[in-house]
Amino acid sequence: MTWQLWLALSRPKTLPLAGAGVISGLALAMIQGPVNWPLAGTSLLTALLLQILANLANDLGDGLKGSDRPDRLGPQRMFQAGLVGQKPLILAILLLILLSAASGVLTLRLSPYNNWGLWLMGLASVWAALAYTLGKKPYGYLGLGDLMVAIFFGYLACLGSLWLQTGQLTASSWLVASCQALLAMAVLNTNNVRDLNSDALSGKRTLALRLGEQGARRYQDLLFFLAALTSISYAIIVLPWVLTWLALLWLLRLPFVWRAFHHSQGRALNACLAQQGQLAFLAALTTFLAHFLAFGVY
Repeated sequence: MTWQLWLALSRPKTLPLAGAGVISGLALAMIQGPVNWPLAGTSLLTALLLQILANLANDLGDGLKGSDRPDRLGPQRMFQAGLVGQKPLILAILLLILLSAASGVLTLRLSPYNNWGLWLMGLASVWAALAYTLGKKPYGYLGLGDLMVAIFFGYLACLGSLWLQTGQLTASSWLVASCQALLAMAVLNTNNVRDLNSDALSGKRTLALRLGEQGARRYQDLLFFLAALTSISYAIIVLPWVLTWLALLWLLRLPFVWRAFHHSQGRALNACLAQQGQLAFLAALTTFLAHFLAFGVY
């Protein structure tokens, strides 16, 4: 197999979303003092490795369960298409588990604030990456994907990164974590709206399927609204007023992403997925830049 095939398996368009929560946490850490950049680097690497692990496990799990139908509207699944065998895919998943674990252990060792709870969260992150579609009762098939995405992409990524750097959380930091959680949920919901028909045929009872297409699109509106509200609230409460505009620049992109979602059906929603992942990353980046200017050490 070629490197292009493995690159496609890793789904690089999902990686901005994976890094957004960590970057938001690093922004929050600047309020307390200088950022530990080696620790920041391993935190980001761990998040990216876990995302790639989840992507490969998803490809295998849906393929084994027959959820990846030949007429699926999303990007081609390599295992279902026969482009990668089960054995090499399992070996790649095992390798990524080891790499994620090694990166996670290094991250915890670099932090003076690590504790047994964080070690358990690290193990839970590996489990979450695998159990979305693998196993007898994968949570992605039970309508729990949105909750798990909020926990791991939003709260754990953001607040965990902050804790590793500073050893403390603030009430306002939950607003930033909530913004990232809501944007991650919006990405998953878009994915599930696209796959409503195929998920119904394969028994994958996602939240979008339970809500129906009209309900899922209204749910998307709520997610975008709450993400904007939490971001605005945080910027007003914490940041110097001259920098609130920078932290909120991502909101200028939001109406275009919202409109694209509501004017897209089926395969066209693939472009919306990429846009929404980039939106979450943009929200994290603008938050990071605003904090750097306000609190960063030059």
